[in-house]
Amino acid sequence: MSSENYSTAGFGSLFLPTSLMRVDDTVGDVDSIYDEDRKYGDEGLLRSSAVESWAYEEKKIREGSDGAKKIIPAKIDGLQRRYSLDSDRGGAMLDVERDEDSWMNAVIVTGLSEEEKEELDSSEENYSTEELDMENVTPYLDEQSEELYDAFEEGEVQIYIGDRKVSNRSRNQTYHDRIHTVMDFIGEMYGEELAEEIWQEFRETTYETPIAGVPREKPRALGQIDAPDIVKKAWKNQSDRWLNTVEENDRAKEAFGKLMEHNLLEE
Repeated sequence: MSSENYSTAGFGSLFLPTSLMRVDDTVGDVDSIYDEDRKYGDEGLLRSSAVESWAYEEKKIREGSDGAKKIIPAKIDGLQRRYSLDSDRGGAMLDVERDEDSWMNAVIVTGLSEEEKEELDSSEENYSTEELDMENVTPYLDEQSEELYDAFEEGEVQIYIGDRKVSNRSRNQTYHDRIHTVMDFIGEMYGEELAEEIWQEFRETTYETPIAGVPREKPRALGQIDAPDIVKKAWKNQSDRWLNTVEENDRAKEAFGKLMEHNLLEE
Protein backbone atom coordinates (compact mmCIF):
# COMPACT_ATOMS: atom_id res chain seq x y z
CA MET A 1 0.00 0.00 0.00
CA SER A 2 1.20 3.47 -0.83
CA SER A 3 2.12 5.37 2.31
CA GLU A 4 0.13 8.31 0.98
CA ASN A 5 -3.03 6.51 -0.10
CA TYR A 6 -4.81 4.78 2.74
CA SER A 7 -8.57 4.31 2.44
CA THR A 8 -11.35 3.87 4.96
CA ALA A 9 -15.14 3.62 5.00
CA GLY A 10 -17.16 6.21 6.90
CA PHE A 11 -20.61 5.06 8.03
CA GLY A 12 -21.17 7.14 11.18
CA SER A 13 -19.31 10.24 12.28
CA LEU A 14 -16.82 9.71 9.44
CA PHE A 15 -19.73 9.95 7.03
CA LEU A 16 -19.40 13.67 7.76
CA PRO A 17 -16.53 15.35 5.89
CA THR A 18 -15.95 17.92 8.63
CA SER A 19 -15.57 15.08 11.16
CA LEU A 20 -12.93 13.56 8.89
CA MET A 21 -10.96 16.79 9.33
CA ARG A 22 -10.08 15.75 12.88
CA VAL A 23 -6.83 14.72 11.15
CA ASP A 24 -6.07 18.45 10.94
CA ASP A 25 -4.28 19.60 14.10
CA THR A 26 -5.94 23.04 13.87
CA VAL A 27 -9.42 21.56 14.34
CA GLY A 28 -10.47 21.52 17.99
CA ASP A 29 -12.55 18.99 19.89
CA VAL A 30 -16.29 18.61 19.49
CA ASP A 31 -17.36 18.29 23.13
CA SER A 32 -18.88 21.76 23.45
CA ILE A 33 -21.37 21.03 20.66
CA TYR A 34 -22.75 18.08 22.61
CA ASP A 35 -22.79 20.04 25.85
CA GLU A 36 -25.06 22.65 24.25
CA ASP A 37 -27.39 20.02 22.74
CA ARG A 38 -27.49 21.55 19.27
CA LYS A 39 -29.86 20.13 16.62
CA TYR A 40 -30.01 19.90 12.83
CA GLY A 41 -30.19 23.40 11.37
CA ASP A 42 -28.76 25.08 14.47
CA GLU A 43 -25.83 27.41 14.02
CA GLY A 44 -22.71 25.88 15.52
CA LEU A 45 -23.73 22.24 15.05
CA LEU A 46 -20.46 21.88 13.12
CA ARG A 47 -17.12 23.28 14.28
CA SER A 48 -16.25 26.37 12.25
CA SER A 49 -12.61 25.29 12.20
CA ALA A 50 -13.61 21.90 10.74
CA VAL A 51 -15.83 23.55 8.12
CA GLU A 52 -12.94 25.80 7.06
CA SER A 53 -10.53 22.87 6.96
CA TRP A 54 -12.91 20.85 4.78
CA ALA A 55 -13.48 23.83 2.45
CA TYR A 56 -9.74 23.91 1.82
CA GLU A 57 -9.69 20.15 1.24
CA GLU A 58 -12.67 20.34 -1.13
CA LYS A 59 -10.87 23.03 -3.13
CA LYS A 60 -7.95 20.62 -3.58
CA ILE A 61 -10.38 17.93 -4.74
CA ARG A 62 -11.96 20.24 -7.34
CA GLU A 63 -8.55 21.29 -8.62
CA GLY A 64 -7.24 17.71 -8.73
CA SER A 65 -4.31 18.59 -6.49
CA ASP A 66 -1.84 15.95 -5.37
CA GLY A 67 -2.72 14.52 -2.00
CA ALA A 68 -6.39 15.50 -2.21
CA LYS A 69 -8.79 13.15 -0.48
CA LYS A 70 -11.67 11.70 -2.45
CA ILE A 71 -15.14 11.02 -1.10
CA ILE A 72 -16.95 8.14 -2.84
CA PRO A 73 -20.58 7.54 -1.76
CA ALA A 74 -21.17 3.80 -1.88
CA LYS A 75 -23.35 0.87 -0.83
CA ILE A 76 -21.74 -1.94 1.19
CA ASP A 77 -23.28 -5.42 1.25
CA GLY A 78 -23.06 -7.75 4.22
CA LEU A 79 -23.18 -5.12 6.99
CA GLN A 80 -25.98 -3.81 9.15
CA ARG A 81 -25.65 -0.40 10.83
CA ARG A 82 -27.13 0.09 14.30
CA TYR A 83 -27.28 2.64 17.09
CA SER A 84 -25.79 0.10 19.48
CA LEU A 85 -22.63 1.67 20.92
CA ASP A 86 -23.23 3.45 24.24
CA SER A 87 -21.83 6.98 24.25
CA ASP A 88 -20.24 8.81 27.17
CA ARG A 89 -22.16 11.85 25.90
CA GLY A 90 -25.48 10.08 26.40
CA GLY A 91 -27.54 7.87 24.11
CA ALA A 92 -26.01 5.57 21.51
CA MET A 93 -23.65 5.99 18.58
CA LEU A 94 -23.46 3.94 15.41
CA ASP A 95 -21.75 0.62 14.96
CA VAL A 96 -22.02 -2.14 12.37
CA GLU A 97 -22.34 -5.91 12.45
CA ARG A 98 -21.70 -8.51 9.80
CA ASP A 99 -25.03 -9.65 8.32
CA GLU A 100 -25.12 -11.31 4.92
CA ASP A 101 -28.77 -10.31 4.39
CA SER A 102 -28.20 -6.59 4.99
CA TRP A 103 -26.53 -3.61 3.37
CA MET A 104 -25.82 -0.01 4.31
CA ASN A 105 -24.51 3.13 2.67
CA ALA A 106 -21.31 4.94 3.52
CA VAL A 107 -18.53 6.99 1.98
CA ILE A 108 -15.18 5.55 0.98
CA VAL A 109 -12.47 8.07 1.83
CA THR A 110 -9.29 7.68 -0.22
CA GLY A 111 -6.00 9.57 -0.27
CA LEU A 112 -5.26 9.44 3.45
CA SER A 113 -1.61 9.65 4.42
CA GLU A 114 -0.16 7.17 6.88
CA GLU A 115 -0.10 9.88 9.55
CA GLU A 116 -3.76 10.76 8.91
CA LYS A 117 -4.81 7.12 9.03
CA GLU A 118 -3.00 6.67 12.36
CA GLU A 119 -4.77 9.78 13.68
CA LEU A 120 -8.15 8.34 12.68
CA ASP A 121 -7.31 5.00 14.27
CA SER A 122 -6.43 6.68 17.56
CA SER A 123 -9.67 8.69 17.54
CA GLU A 124 -11.75 5.53 16.91
CA GLU A 125 -10.42 3.63 19.92
CA ASN A 126 -13.80 1.98 20.56
CA TYR A 127 -13.51 0.18 17.23
CA SER A 128 -11.15 -2.24 15.54
CA THR A 129 -10.34 -2.17 11.82
CA GLU A 130 -11.41 -4.83 9.35
CA GLU A 131 -10.82 -5.14 5.64
CA LEU A 132 -13.63 -4.67 3.11
CA ASP A 133 -14.05 -6.89 0.06
CA MET A 134 -14.28 -4.95 -3.21
CA GLU A 135 -17.06 -7.26 -4.40
CA ASN A 136 -19.27 -5.97 -1.60
CA VAL A 137 -18.85 -2.27 -2.40
CA THR A 138 -20.77 -0.45 -5.15
CA PRO A 139 -20.44 3.30 -5.82
CA TYR A 140 -23.62 5.33 -6.17
CA LEU A 141 -22.09 7.05 -9.20
CA ASP A 142 -20.89 4.90 -12.11
CA GLU A 143 -18.22 7.48 -12.95
CA GLN A 144 -16.52 6.74 -9.61
CA SER A 145 -16.16 3.01 -10.32
CA GLU A 146 -12.58 3.43 -11.53
CA GLU A 147 -11.60 5.50 -8.49
CA LEU A 148 -13.08 2.85 -6.22
CA TYR A 149 -11.30 0.09 -8.10
CA ASP A 150 -8.00 1.95 -7.77
CA ALA A 151 -8.48 2.30 -4.01
CA PHE A 152 -8.80 -1.47 -3.61
CA GLU A 153 -5.99 -2.20 -6.04
CA GLU A 154 -3.57 0.05 -4.17
CA GLY A 155 -4.22 -1.57 -0.80
CA GLU A 156 -6.77 -2.42 1.85
CA VAL A 157 -9.95 -0.43 2.26
CA GLN A 158 -10.78 -0.68 5.95
CA ILE A 159 -13.82 -0.12 8.11
CA TYR A 160 -14.12 0.46 11.85
CA ILE A 161 -16.21 -2.17 13.66
CA GLY A 162 -16.81 -2.27 17.41
CA ASP A 163 -17.35 -5.25 19.70
CA ARG A 164 -20.81 -6.70 19.32
CA LYS A 165 -23.07 -4.89 21.76
CA VAL A 166 -26.77 -4.50 22.47
CA SER A 167 -27.79 -1.10 23.82
CA ASN A 168 -31.17 -0.16 25.27
CA ARG A 169 -30.42 3.49 24.61
CA SER A 170 -31.93 5.52 21.82
CA ARG A 171 -29.71 7.48 19.44
CA ASN A 172 -27.74 10.47 20.64
CA GLN A 173 -29.76 13.07 18.77
CA THR A 174 -26.96 15.62 18.43
CA TYR A 175 -24.73 12.92 16.95
CA HIS A 176 -27.55 11.92 14.59
CA ASP A 177 -28.23 15.51 13.55
CA ARG A 178 -24.55 16.06 12.82
CA ILE A 179 -24.62 13.04 10.51
CA HIS A 180 -27.72 14.49 8.87
CA THR A 181 -25.62 17.45 7.73
CA VAL A 182 -23.66 14.97 5.59
CA MET A 183 -26.38 15.41 3.02
CA ASP A 184 -25.65 19.11 2.74
CA PHE A 185 -22.06 18.29 1.76
CA ILE A 186 -23.09 15.46 -0.57
CA GLY A 187 -25.55 17.84 -2.19
CA GLU A 188 -22.84 20.41 -2.81
CA MET A 189 -20.47 17.82 -4.26
CA TYR A 190 -22.82 15.57 -6.22
CA GLY A 191 -26.25 17.20 -6.33
CA GLU A 192 -29.30 17.37 -4.08
CA GLU A 193 -31.05 14.42 -5.72
CA LEU A 194 -28.26 12.02 -4.75
CA ALA A 195 -28.05 13.56 -1.29
CA GLU A 196 -31.76 12.95 -0.68
CA GLU A 197 -31.47 9.37 -1.94
CA ILE A 198 -28.53 8.64 0.37
CA TRP A 199 -30.24 10.15 3.43
CA GLN A 200 -33.46 8.26 2.81
CA GLU A 201 -31.57 4.98 2.42
CA PHE A 202 -29.55 5.79 5.55
CA ARG A 203 -32.82 6.04 7.49
CA GLU A 204 -34.23 2.87 5.92
CA THR A 205 -31.17 0.70 6.60
CA THR A 206 -30.08 1.97 10.04
CA TYR A 207 -31.55 0.27 13.10
CA GLU A 208 -32.08 1.32 16.69
CA THR A 209 -33.99 0.59 19.87
CA PRO A 210 -37.73 1.32 19.55
CA ILE A 211 -38.62 4.81 20.75
CA ALA A 212 -40.12 3.48 23.97
CA GLY A 213 -36.55 2.54 24.89
CA VAL A 214 -37.42 -0.99 25.98
CA PRO A 215 -36.08 -3.93 23.92
CA ARG A 216 -38.56 -6.55 22.87
CA GLU A 217 -37.17 -10.00 23.58
CA LYS A 218 -37.58 -12.47 20.77
CA PRO A 219 -39.18 -15.86 21.54
CA ARG A 220 -36.61 -18.44 22.63
CA ALA A 221 -38.14 -21.31 20.67
CA LEU A 222 -39.10 -19.94 17.28
CA GLY A 223 -40.28 -23.33 16.10
CA GLN A 224 -43.01 -23.28 18.75
CA ILE A 225 -44.36 -19.88 17.74
CA ASP A 226 -47.32 -19.59 15.38
CA ALA A 227 -45.98 -16.73 13.24
CA PRO A 228 -45.25 -16.18 9.54
CA ASP A 229 -41.79 -17.26 8.38
CA ILE A 230 -40.88 -13.66 7.56
CA VAL A 231 -41.54 -12.68 11.19
CA LYS A 232 -39.46 -15.58 12.50
CA LYS A 233 -36.61 -14.55 10.19
CA ALA A 234 -36.79 -11.00 11.55
CA TRP A 235 -36.62 -12.27 15.14
CA LYS A 236 -33.67 -14.48 14.25
CA ASN A 237 -31.73 -11.66 12.58
CA GLN A 238 -32.21 -8.97 15.19
CA SER A 239 -29.65 -10.09 17.82
CA ASP A 240 -32.09 -11.27 20.49
CA ARG A 241 -34.43 -8.33 20.17
CA TRP A 242 -36.61 -6.44 17.78
CA LEU A 243 -35.19 -3.23 16.30
CA ASN A 244 -36.86 -0.41 14.43
CA THR A 245 -35.31 1.45 11.54
CA VAL A 246 -34.53 5.12 12.03
CA GLU A 247 -37.30 5.91 9.55
CA GLU A 248 -39.84 3.90 11.55
CA ASN A 249 -38.89 5.66 14.76
CA ASP A 250 -39.04 9.05 13.05
CA ARG A 251 -42.54 8.30 11.77
CA ALA A 252 -43.63 7.11 15.21
CA LYS A 253 -42.32 10.30 16.85
CA GLU A 254 -44.07 12.43 14.26
CA ALA A 255 -47.36 10.59 14.74
CA PHE A 256 -47.11 10.87 18.52
CA GLY A 257 -46.38 14.59 18.26
CA LYS A 258 -49.45 15.13 16.07
CA LEU A 259 -51.60 13.10 18.47
CA MET A 260 -50.46 15.16 21.46
CA GLU A 261 -51.05 18.40 19.55
CA HIS A 262 -54.55 17.23 18.59
CA ASN A 263 -55.36 16.30 22.20
CA LEU A 264 -54.12 19.64 23.52
CA LEU A 265 -56.22 21.52 20.98
CA GLU A 266 -59.31 19.56 22.01
CA GLU A 267 -58.73 20.45 25.65
